[in-house]
Amino acid sequence: MKRRMTEADVLAMMSRSSEFDQIKSRDTEHQELKKLLENTCACDIKGGPEDTEGKVNILLQSYISNAYIDDFALISDCAYVAQNAGRIARALFEIALNRQWGPTASVLLDINKAVEKRMWTFQHPLRQMGLPKDVILRLENRTHQASVEEMREMQPQELADLVHHNPQMGMTLSKCVDQFPMLALDARMAPLTRNVLQIDLTLTPDFVWNDRAHGSVEPWYVWAEDAESEEIYYSEYLLVYKKQLGEPVKISFTIPLVEPMPSEIYLRALSDRWMGAETVLSIPLEDLVLPVLDPSYRELLPLRPLPFKALHNQEFETMFYSQQKTHFNPIQTQLFHTVYHTDQDIFLGAPEGADKRVVAEVGMCAAFRDHPGSKIVYLASKRGFVRERFNEWSTRWTGKRLIELSPKVSKNIVESADIILCTPRLWSQWEETIVDQVSLVIVDEIQLLEKDPMLEMVVSRLKHIGLEHKMRLLALSASLANAIDMAEWLGVNKTTGLYNFHPTAHPLEIHIDGFPGKHYNPRMAMMNKPTYTAIKTHSPVQPVIVFTSSRRQIKLTVLDLIAYCGMEDNPRQWLHMDDQELEMIYIHDELLRMTLAFGIGLYHTGLKESDARMVQELYMNRKIQILITTSDLAWNLNTNLLAHLVVVKGTEFYDSKEDRYVDFPVVDLLQMMGRANDSPDDMGVVRVFVQESKKDFYQTFLRESLPVESSLHTSLDLKEEIMSGRVKTKQDAMDYISWTFMYRRLGQNPSYYGLEGNPDKYLSSLVNQNTEQLEQEKCIEIEDHFKLKPLKDSA
Repeated sequence: MKRRMTEADVLAMMSRSSEFDQIKSRDTEHQELKKLLENTCACDIKGGPEDTEGKVNILLQSYISNAYIDDFALISDCAYVAQNAGRIARALFEIALNRQWGPTASVLLDINKAVEKRMWTFQHPLRQMGLPKDVILRLENRTHQASVEEMREMQPQELADLVHHNPQMGMTLSKCVDQFPMLALDARMAPLTRNVLQIDLTLTPDFVWNDRAHGSVEPWYVWAEDAESEEIYYSEYLLVYKKQLGEPVKISFTIPLVEPMPSEIYLRALSDRWMGAETVLSIPLEDLVLPVLDPSYRELLPLRPLPFKALHNQEFETMFYSQQKTHFNPIQTQLFHTVYHTDQDIFLGAPEGADKRVVAEVGMCAAFRDHPGSKIVYLASKRGFVRERFNEWSTRWTGKRLIELSPKVSKNIVESADIILCTPRLWSQWEETIVDQVSLVIVDEIQLLEKDPMLEMVVSRLKHIGLEHKMRLLALSASLANAIDMAEWLGVNKTTGLYNFHPTAHPLEIHIDGFPGKHYNPRMAMMNKPTYTAIKTHSPVQPVIVFTSSRRQIKLTVLDLIAYCGMEDNPRQWLHMDDQELEMIYIHDELLRMTLAFGIGLYHTGLKESDARMVQELYMNRKIQILITTSDLAWNLNTNLLAHLVVVKGTEFYDSKEDRYVDFPVVDLLQMMGRANDSPDDMGVVRVFVQESKKDFYQTFLRESLPVESSLHTSLDLKEEIMSGRVKTKQDAMDYISWTFMYRRLGQNPSYYGLEGNPDKYLSSLVNQNTEQLEQEKCIEIEDHFKLKPLKDSA
């Protein structure tokens, strides 16, 4: 098999299959085979009816052409060839797709459909709609064969005239072309780095569903290929259901940009069942502006770990000693002086597992020491962060009043608090009441502003407020490829306040394993034995966390792991307590009760709170060695739930809104990987199990820092700013946006934001679109095309 093959090449290759070795050429058949060769074969054939290869090829093409065969033995051989040809073509197609050979994969899929439909690619696609033979022949015998797209533009009478038929046939043809499966494609490209391009593809089913013709589902292959090398960069098997008609299906994926950069990228949507149902969208790359990235990594200095005694405060020291440690780690040591002995704003970008929140706690100590009576605000994009930090700090900051903001909390409680923990949306509701009393704002995982535009809006507003009221900002993040832009937006001094460490500053042993197969559940099942093997290889006696996509996958995974344990001499090797201690533990969940006997804990949202708390305690106290949880809890797990080995069992989850499996965000994967940090002396191990076609992507991204981009250009909402009176005119809105991270990134990565030409016109367009939408929703009134007046009745 070669990278480029024609239909003739593919048919010749298939004819040489060992499946057909038993077919022999007989002298009595030669005459009829020669007639079939002359009259029905569409592709050239090497050899002739005298050899097996030639005979198989003739019979296969005759079958596709619906040729009449007279000889009974030939009829039997033809049926055998046809029965196996479709299966062979399908297997070869899967191989070509796996090898990322675009042209060959496309031809093989066509041959597979040709065998199933018994028609050639050059014949009219409406052959598949059950139309009378004379109508089809009139369509095919025209000098210019009208395509389905062209026929859709015609009126029923025009269609009737096209085939020289009565008006009733015109109506029938109109229904057929409307029911022929088509996908409309639209794409937006956004460069993430100079080597990676993100494509947001929208596919809209553009046909009328007929249960008889389409059944319950229409399968499609979607792929992106290089227009020059025709290498497939990305492919996906997509199922379109009747309920999705007219509703866009959105797919986001990334492809590599290699030098020299191709002139364009082709996006193809090919039906898995219908011949001729293919849509191609060309994306030109000539005008693509690649982003400017300067990660500006800070060197991790070989400093001696600083003891907690360096705080010179008994109360603070006691709080840190409660973590059962005595020293700061290398990153914490390097930042200690700046955080504790200065009031500079700080951006800390460090890999997961570096325990960045300890740096925030040192900053809190400095704030309480230097600004007694002031308040500290902890902002996190995810509610789980806020809840986890509240539970942790409530037991350690025992002399301080902590509150977790909620819509029901009273003003008196807020004003009496020392530490306020909240999400950006809740903070914006209380900001004006208490902002003057705040001395320190901690923004946790600030890189999540990419998914949370409210976080970006709130931080932008805080920086603007900081011009009049001095407050310190301490931003925590993963390592970033555009940390300088982040620091400039936050107002952080690039020399003394920017600490962006390379991902290898907290070294992990990362293994990325690819698994074949397009179907999710069989692929997940294939990963269970490698998961067990990974535990035995990397962490036979140390703690392990396994991340899966769902509660169902937790159950399937744990049952297989227990089965593999049963084959060992000691099936309870992961349990580190005696039977008497185990029997004293009360568990409601039956499956969890059973798995704990093998040293395996389960953790998911379906557990009762007491069960979940017990599992965490058993794992943290090393009574059980294995913890299996779901990926959506990666951000919400107790910070002390760490492991020597982390296994990410699959990188996809089922999205019920889109009714398909989608990839985890890379930031979520990095969070899971950061759990491999149970000992400062040993390098943690991470095993990431992915679909084979995505292995190269994860090889690149999980070992390098990622850039962060704003999402305000797609989700700008000025309603709250207008209602509060902070924005009174469109010019105010423009000025407000100039404080955002998006404004910083516009010039650095214009193609990502769709900027062409003048940035002021671009921003003005964003403001106009948003304010006009708010006016349509009767939230505001625009006076003189400029002033923005909030309406009292709006929510």
